[in-house]
Amino acid sequence: MSRMPSSLAIAATLFLASMIPASAATKVDSFAPVFVKLSAVGGSGQSGSAIMRQLGPRIVISGTVANELPTVLEPSYVHKGSCGTNGPIMHDLGSLTRGTLGTTVLSGFTIAQLHAMHASIVIHKSDKALRVVVSCGNI
Repeated sequence: MSRMPSSLAIAATLFLASMIPASAATKVDSFAPVFVKLSAVGGSGQSGSAIMRQLGPRIVISGTVANELPTVLEPSYVHKGSCGTNGPIMHDLGSLTRGTLGTTVLSGFTIAQLHAMHASIVIHKSDKALRVVVSCGNI
């Protein structure tokens, strides 16, 4: 079963793309999406995917995860290092809410640089349980 992107996600992507100067956009744009599989960790049952797009000097990231409890906010981050290494946090992606990771803009890296650093997207159980990972995906 395929899911159609929400109107809000499409509008956010188009708005963010319009903010990038044409001179920056011509250098490293890759409008082809990069999909990151988010796998359940520790029996959480929470798996899904993140979508990354390079828009000039910025990366736009959004995603969805199944089986998240609707009453819990689960913080998510880009970590240096692959899943399971517990590397340092590189960028806050906000909280997963009702299975949706809102659209976040990351500056200072390209997708290729994150891949070369073996970076990962990590979703934690809660603000109070940051050491508990419920879902993770290698970039």
